[in-house]
Amino acid sequence: MKIKKIKIISSIYDVKYVKKLVGERNNKLLGHIDWDLKLIEINNSKYPIHTQLKTMMHEIVHGINKENNFFMPEKKVELLSNGIFALMLDNKEFIREILKLK
Repeated sequence: MKIKKIKIISSIYDVKYVKKLVGERNNKLLGHIDWDLKLIEINNSKYPIHTQLKTMMHEIVHGINKENNFFMPEKKVELLSNGIFALMLDNKEFIREILKLK
């Protein structure tokens, strides 16, 4: 992927692609967002671009959650990010119309 930065609400996050990403319990992660460092990490070791983009959407929803103080649980973040990702894939004309607004 070529995405190096992404703006979420009022914060700009750097995007870093890593070959190995582990959580606090040494579990494998597809992605991670660090609100303090304004950094999103995406595991790109063996995952196809579709999975990486879906993971990016998941981390973006976490960012929106944090920026707005929603405190949404992980399961809801997963459901919402999957729904937004599917909406974007299935409605390209809608996305093109939004992009014209810039």
